[in-house]
Amino acid sequence: MDHLQAQELLSDFRDGELSARQDADMRLHLAACPECRQALETLAELSGAMFAPIPEDEQRTRRLVAGVLRKLRSERFSQERQDTALPPWFVPALGFSFATLLLSFLPLAAERIGSAPSSVLEGLADNGVKNLFASTKTPTIEETLQSLLEER
Repeated sequence: MDHLQAQELLSDFRDGELSARQDADMRLHLAACPECRQALETLAELSGAMFAPIPEDEQRTRRLVAGVLRKLRSERFSQERQDTALPPWFVPALGFSFATLLLSFLPLAAERIGSAPSSVLEGLADNGVKNLFASTKTPTIEETLQSLLEER
């Protein structure tokens, strides 16, 4: 095995991944080549440093940093949710606006049906109560329209 091949296969040799023939050739080369022996020792030191257990102090530091980052992220998320949350008065105001809009069309509906606005409201309320207690089945639009036409 020449010097260049040996240098390319040092990592595989250290990990025990060479064939029996390559392993034997590498051992012969290492016995004769101080440069490759030094490179193998350096590789072993680097691998040992990379895969060595983390000292307890470093582990505590990493846990502390991870905890602080987690807390910061949760507070930022909480703040973002507060920034995008609806104000407490919004839902009642929206309901009031919808009711006002619905009632503004009441005279138009009464005119089309040909009765007073109060009787339209009573009819809608009566029909709604009847539908609530009549069955658990929700009527279709066609059924609702048909029942309104029959009452008229």
